Amino acid sequence: MRSGACSAVLAWPERLSGAVLRRLQLAAESGDSSGFLFRPGSAASESSPAALRLRVKRHGAEAELEILKRRGGWPVRGVRLELAHP
Repeated sequence: MRSGACSAVLAWPERLSGAVLRRLQLAAESGDSSGFLFRPGSAASESSPAALRLRVKRHGAEAELEILKRRGGWPVRGVRLELAHP
């Protein structure tokens, strides 16, 4: 991400330390790219330097998008999205 060779990186890590998360954030910022980490639900309660943290849960034919953290810190309700039926 730091090299600027790509605009986005997607990853599914099992476990990351706070120091590694911070290094990834700094690399993304310095390379003007975005990093998207898809982490297990158990990571929701852990601290993170991420500017935006989301959790998506399925509720039948809907998905609930919950904003766990965002810059500015003002509270926001979750959003429900209707899932398309095939």
